[in-house]
Amino acid sequence: MSLIVKPITAFEDNYIWAITSTIQSNFVVLVDPGCAKSTVAWLNQNQLIPESILITHHHGDHIGGVQEIVQRFPDCVVYASTHPAYLFPYIAVSPDSPIYLTCLKTNCTVFSLPGHTAKHIGFHFANEKLFFCGDTLFASGCGRVFDGTHSDLFNSIQTIASLDADTLIFPAHEYTYANVLFSLIIDPSNARAVYRKSVESLRNNQLPTLPTTVGHEIKYNLFMQCHTDLVISFCQSYAKKKLYKTHEVFYWLRTFKDKEFDPSY
Repeated sequence: MSLIVKPITAFEDNYIWAITSTIQSNFVVLVDPGCAKSTVAWLNQNQLIPESILITHHHGDHIGGVQEIVQRFPDCVVYASTHPAYLFPYIAVSPDSPIYLTCLKTNCTVFSLPGHTAKHIGFHFANEKLFFCGDTLFASGCGRVFDGTHSDLFNSIQTIASLDADTLIFPAHEYTYANVLFSLIIDPSNARAVYRKSVESLRNNQLPTLPTTVGHEIKYNLFMQCHTDLVISFCQSYAKKKLYKTHEVFYWLRTFKDKEFDPSY
């Protein structure tokens, strides 16, 4: 792999992803820099200049640092879907459009990932098998639905599931431990218990649990398992009715998590 991806920690649990090349060491591509202070400190420490910024969606913890960063680095180009919340200069991108990132000497492709928000997008580096999914998918979890729809979020997760199993997934939040605890309520299997211990060990040592992989999420993420008897049975019991379609199962699984597991979110 010719690309190196490192996390910049921000706020309580955000990751701003910084992408550099093993060939070019002076410039970096940033994904969702919601905090200028953390980002600029990291840039100064590593003596890097941001060439580009990739924005997945309009929430403040993903765009809050952009304006200051582009003021400090006026040659930095921002790529995002069209949205009125973006008050900084940017190039509007559309699904399936390629973006050539000069400092990385590679292309990434824009994916439409509505659900968490209506205009959420992701960035796929196909040659390197890297995918930046914002708040669509998390390790053992998925994003809440804000101004998107549950059906859209379900379809977006299926899009991610269709990628190669060894594709590295870079979500924007460190939610893994809480998500694993949630999954154990529904599936208290030994495999999940073992996974919980490995996640707990990483977090106790202040290490990230990310990135994850498509294959790992297919195996452990209940939101990718809404077709299975286990999840269907649980959701039918919670909904108190028969569920005939997989996206209906997804809706009730997400609703259960919203209302019963983390209602104070």
